[in-house]
Amino acid sequence: MKKIVKLLAVSLGVLISFIFLNPNNAQAATSPWQKVSGAGSACKVRIWTDATTYTKRAKTVDFTIEQNGKCGKLYYTAILAPDRYFVSAPYVDGYFTSKTPIKKLSVDIFNFRSLDTTRARVEVDFTKSKSSTRNIGVAKSNWLYIHPQ
Repeated sequence: MKKIVKLLAVSLGVLISFIFLNPNNAQAATSPWQKVSGAGSACKVRIWTDATTYTKRAKTVDFTIEQNGKCGKLYYTAILAPDRYFVSAPYVDGYFTSKTPIKKLSVDIFNFRSLDTTRARVEVDFTKSKSSTRNIGVAKSNWLYIHPQ
């Protein structure tokens, strides 16, 4: 009886470690800190996305942009930019001083492609004011893999 209990306990421990330590479960991704040179030498931002792979059921890429507190108010325009080709894509814009709320970009722009998977990333252009056309920096998320919708 003791051997069965011990075997069950070890089996349960192995099962739990596979569930929680499996790298496929770690879907969300945060980019490394990136400099926004036009906002000062100490200004850095990073982009968090809700996943790294988006299945056929996915409708949006959810993301936030965070700064290290040394940038002041940053205005941004973000798009979902595919690798290897250009698509006129919808964008989101706004401003933040610490972290944006969760924003959404549609993956529907990839419908017309017959590729198995499209590699893309969230690309963000920064300015110091809403009316400015002078880009002060760019940040990019980690690569995302989007299956055709």
